[in-house]
Amino acid sequence: MKFAAVIILLLSCMSSFAQSVLVIGDSHMTSPLGLYLYEDLKPYTSELVVKGNASSAPFSWLGDKIYSYTGGTFSASTNKETQSTYWKLKKPVPKLKDLLTEQRPDLVVVELGANDVRAITDLDGNIDQYNFKKRLVYAREMVELINIYGARCAWVGPPNGASKSEASQKVIYKLLKEALEGECEFFETDQRKYFAEGKSHSKHCDGYHFSCTKTQKAKVKEWSKEILHFLKSKKLL
Repeated sequence: MKFAAVIILLLSCMSSFAQSVLVIGDSHMTSPLGLYLYEDLKPYTSELVVKGNASSAPFSWLGDKIYSYTGGTFSASTNKETQSTYWKLKKPVPKLKDLLTEQRPDLVVVELGANDVRAITDLDGNIDQYNFKKRLVYAREMVELINIYGARCAWVGPPNGASKSEASQKVIYKLLKEALEGECEFFETDQRKYFAEGKSHSKHCDGYHFSCTKTQKAKVKEWSKEILHFLKSKKLL
């Protein structure tokens, strides 16, 4: 009986941690969220791949057309060294379908949406209906593709910042909530806690990203921990 109990315990531990996870995102994933998430998620996975491409949006990861952007990339995977590229270099965004085919992950975590904002709304929250519907379709297509490959899905909403507005953030959150519609778990990033400071805080801050000061980077570490807690609370890890 004791031997059987030990076997059951070992099997339960294996099932909890023996899973493959894919994480994709935009410039937040390239610096420094990608590295922090990689470190936080690694103990809970058997295989972990993190891909970040600055300036990317859902459409960039879909279809056959190759989209290349400057701003930097980040790549990390189990048993491989982390890699990043110089921000001035233009690099192609990998295709989600290719990543899913190659890895066959059990869970996909998406951190995208910030680069859709300017296309769908202004700072006053006035919605461009044509582009709103267009970007909504892309987000839905991404979730549908993840589901087709049999993976669970989680989506991380974009943080706020000095160069953004509360009104425009509400619009992108409206789009993402409509796109996910219960098909993908949605982590709503705390808009007050995770606020990217602007130049009034430091000349190196742009109001979009958190890599300009030690204080801002520390916030991203907290953000990563909260995402991990969310995934565990939803029994995705």
